[in-house]
Amino acid sequence: MRKLLSREQLQEKFHARYAVTDSGCWEWVRGKSSSGYGQIWDGLKQRGSHTVSYELHIGKIPSGLFVCHQCDNKICVNPEHLFLGTCKENAEDMVRKGKQARPHLKLKDADVLAIWEMKRRFPSIRGLGTFLARWFSVRDTAINNVLKGRNRRDVCA
Repeated sequence: MRKLLSREQLQEKFHARYAVTDSGCWEWVRGKSSSGYGQIWDGLKQRGSHTVSYELHIGKIPSGLFVCHQCDNKICVNPEHLFLGTCKENAEDMVRKGKQARPHLKLKDADVLAIWEMKRRFPSIRGLGTFLARWFSVRDTAINNVLKGRNRRDVCA
């Protein structure tokens, strides 16, 4: 049976998994997500190491806010380099600094709204995500992330 690590256990595990650089970043040296962010197992699930750092050193993260990097280093977990912002604020910060991975998002706001509408109208159709991925010329994961609310939450905000 899985059990959530205690705060002390998580803290001990966390502090053994980064290296301090000359720039002041605490760079995560263990597991990383496919998008390049550090990850740590809390006993129940994988979590962003920068998010865990924020919670351990600063406090609770209010609903609707995300942990962002001032240093723009995805693997940095230094709490002094982290701040809270909305998904939209984080995206605007990234664009302002010229740090976006792609110059344009493949899925426009109207596309995301159309995807959500298709899911609302046809919730039980098997293969809807695959169909929509082909329709919008994106990967299945992009559609699934939209359908599960992982991406583009700011569209209807």
